[in-house]
Amino acid sequence: MRFLALILVIFIGFEGGVLAGESLSSRTDMLEKTARLLREIQNRLLFRHEIYAELLNGIPEVREVLDDTLFISSPAFLEQLEQAVENGRCAKWLEDKQRALLREALCEMGGSTRAAEGERMEYYACFFEEEARTAKKQEQEKKTLYRSIGLYCGVLAAILLA
Repeated sequence: MRFLALILVIFIGFEGGVLAGESLSSRTDMLEKTARLLREIQNRLLFRHEIYAELLNGIPEVREVLDDTLFISSPAFLEQLEQAVENGRCAKWLEDKQRALLREALCEMGGSTRAAEGERMEYYACFFEEEARTAKKQEQEKKTLYRSIGLYCGVLAAILLA
């Protein structure tokens, strides 16, 4: 029975490392969704010629990256958009610099021609795609590290309890 308890302690340590690594996946996922959101906006700007406030309707990443309560038809749309970037789902996973660039990308739409807006969205989408690639690489390295540390902590705890 004591042997099973020690195995359980080792397993709990390992699972702690796995859970710590999962938070890295959430950050990478948010960066990828943000890049997809900006690509979709770019495509809609260049090919659909929609009104700016209605541009975000129907893009699933808007709800996933920003907020469920964003009212796209509201007169205070830009203010809501800025608040959603600061307080929405992305606020937890994106760094300050990344949130500032996302806010800049979304809240300054409509300041120039559609072609220029498309190029601007291309720049921001490329930035977030590169950030996602970098985060993915770091995620793989750190996940292995976190799992190993969790396993070693579990083994150490088992040794101390034995």
